Formats: sequence, C-alpha cells, structure tokens
Amino acid sequence: MKIDSHSFGNISMGGKIYTTDLIISPAKIINPWWRQEGHLLQMVDLREIIEESFDLLIIGIGYYGRMKVSEKILHDLQKRGIDIRIELTPKAIDLFNKVSDYRKTVLCLHLSC
Repeated sequence: MKIDSHSFGNISMGGKIYTTDLIISPAKIINPWWRQEGHLLQMVDLREIIEESFDLLIIGIGYYGRMKVSEKILHDLQKRGIDIRIELTPKAIDLFNKVSDYRKTVLCLHLSC
C-alpha cells in the first residue's frame, strides 16, 4: 500500500483521506491514533502493533518535528531486531513509499506539527 499524497494535517491513501494521526502496518490501519502523552511517543502507544511481525518502524514526528520519541522505545525495539527510522513526516512518507513493497514496515504518523 502506498500513500498517494500528503500535506500538513492529511494524507490520501487508497482513495481515502485521513486527517488524524495514524499507524499503517502490514495487517491494519489504526486511525485515529492517540498517544498517551500527545507529543511524546512511548511503548504503550504502540501496543496495538507491537506483536505484529515487522522489521522496520518508520516514525513521522510531524512536519516541524514536534513529536518526541522516548529512548525506551529505541532500546526495546532494537533489542527485538527492529530497524527504526525517525523522520519529519514528509520524509517518513517518502521512505515508506520506497520500502514498504519489500520490507515488513510499520509507519506511525503525526500529521501536523
């Protein structure tokens, strides 16, 4: 699945427009996606996908990089052998579109700031 287009606050994928933060995994789309502490991503915020089989987690931290990622996530997921990329949301989307056909990829997107 590819993201067709994006701009601040929304993405278009498969003919559907999403306007809230979301997670795209090989098995499902979680929309809306809410984090326990808003602009801080923690392991608890990944509970719906953490048991899925994937080898790359791409995190879009917003158009201006406002969402932060806890160090615990990096440590815990690296111990599981999961590659993690943290990017501004536009770059995260571009990366997802390039690799999702050949890697089991999860994309977590903060669509605004």
